[in-house]
Amino acid sequence: MARTNTISSKQKTSRNVIRRFHFLIKSQVQLKNKNSLTVSEAKELDKINGEIQRSGGLDWYQQMSVVGQGHDRGGGSEKILIEWLKELQVHEGEPEKLQYVIPGLL
Repeated sequence: MARTNTISSKQKTSRNVIRRFHFLIKSQVQLKNKNSLTVSEAKELDKINGEIQRSGGLDWYQQMSVVGQGHDRGGGSEKILIEWLKELQVHEGEPEKLQYVIPGLL
């Protein structure tokens, strides 16, 4: 059952969806990275995949993420990072490839 386009603006709802999605993806990756799965691990992976699909998958997570980064909630942290990089003049001089990690996805 996919979610509708109605998005709850309640902070707790969006935070819970985002945290649960991060947990499920992390668990899914850990199981997929194993060389072989036990029967119980294969069942757990199926359960995780099912929950991700039933909850609306990546689309629903992204909608909640947008809600969570709304101006009424302070905006996204990437805006602060970009300001810091500008202040440090990281974008000037020799072009270097910057790498960063979004902590919530670890």
